[in-house]
Amino acid sequence: MNLAAMKTCTGMLFFLFLMLNAKFVFSESSQFEIKKVSYKNIVANLYLPVGGEKVPAIIAIGGSGGRMSHDKGEWLAPQGFAVLTLAYFKHNGLPETLDAIPIEYAISAIDYLETVSAVDSKRIGVIGASRGSELAFILASHDKRIKSVVATTPTKVAWHGETSRYAWKYKEKNIASLTFCKDCKTSFLQRCKEALGQIKNVKAAHISFEKIKAAILLVSAEADHIWPSYQMSLDIVHYLHERNFKFLVNHVSYSTNHFFNRKSLEKMRPLIINHFKATL
Repeated sequence: MNLAAMKTCTGMLFFLFLMLNAKFVFSESSQFEIKKVSYKNIVANLYLPVGGEKVPAIIAIGGSGGRMSHDKGEWLAPQGFAVLTLAYFKHNGLPETLDAIPIEYAISAIDYLETVSAVDSKRIGVIGASRGSELAFILASHDKRIKSVVATTPTKVAWHGETSRYAWKYKEKNIASLTFCKDCKTSFLQRCKEALGQIKNVKAAHISFEKIKAAILLVSAEADHIWPSYQMSLDIVHYLHERNFKFLVNHVSYSTNHFFNRKSLEKMRPLIINHFKATL
């Protein structure tokens, strides 16, 4: 069987698995309310379905632009998920740039969800996009309360900060990162590829995916113009396979750039909803 056939077969099997395990994915949408979170120093909004039953929760983390992922709240909450759209820099009370962001800040978001009576705290997931995938992966590798992970245009390593060597820290210690020449005239993609060719540095900055105790869905862009999310997703799957990762892991890709196009987004959203329905 060639690679394309294997990819198609794997995708079909995964979709079948989700459809067998997910319930009411295409049922009537739930109404929801939006609340501004007041907990420690967290900057976030909570999209909460209206109803009497406890619901699973998803922490939504945006990318390097610093914007909160309100769009994910808008299309995940109607499916019966509480969605915490979490900012982690470039907002009042938070770092101005993506530098030395404490992982404890994201852990506090999980702590907060445990205080929400309408949330089933045993069913918490996270979705991260681009640089947000780093935080999602690192958070899940540090906190077993995360039971499901979705990463769009993901990375396999922690990258450098916006203005400094490190983007993340844990217990006041910097998390090893991969860096590249910021002043070089080559494209961002080319600089990323060159950095990823530095085996020793990649090993040091590689995310500890094997420590994640959750199902993982990777959604990559085959024509990614920012960094090679497609190849890094393949590498993540291989890395976990070699370590006998016991949780569900799947990779789905689209022939689009880093930011996805409308057609791919229309396909991606039901896939993500089904993943969370099946694993939370």
